[in-house]
Amino acid sequence: MKTWAGIIGSVLLVALFTLGGGCSKSTAPSQDGGDDQPDVNLTLRLDPGVQAIGVTDTLTFQLLVGEAQSLFGISAEISFADTVLCYPATIVTVGSMWTAVPLSQVVEEPGRLNICLVLAQTSGVDGISGAGDLLSLRLGGLAAGTTDVVIENLQMLDENGNPIAGFGQIQVTNGNVTVTN
Repeated sequence: MKTWAGIIGSVLLVALFTLGGGCSKSTAPSQDGGDDQPDVNLTLRLDPGVQAIGVTDTLTFQLLVGEAQSLFGISAEISFADTVLCYPATIVTVGSMWTAVPLSQVVEEPGRLNICLVLAQTSGVDGISGAGDLLSLRLGGLAAGTTDVVIENLQMLDENGNPIAGFGQIQVTNGNVTVTN
């Protein structure tokens, strides 16, 4: 059962991305827009990609983007086996690539983390470009096992709500975690 905070968070998440253009339920990149510049090699990856920790230890993934052009907002779900990993106290930290502090919303569900970062129209920044860290993601070891950490339902939009250049051919690299006793 969702708490009021989860319900309000979900509403804010939808509202934030509605202002930025909307979200898609597709797990594949959108094929409409963002494809007019085939020389763009847009990448998104969890780094380090493979990690090993003990039960009750924590780990940090950085979500790194390469060759972004005019990124105004990102929305994604990060999924993992909730029998292996859990959420520590601080889950997401905004990365250093943002030139203005983005509005952020994080909604925790068992085995799924919904993340939305979007610049405010009043920030004076039309988008960020280049390569760097968008966010840091912390997870904790719960029980021995191995799980993939997968980026799903990804949207990367410009300030007009369109997919950024290269999004149709984005290369996404997920992570993997082994937890030992």
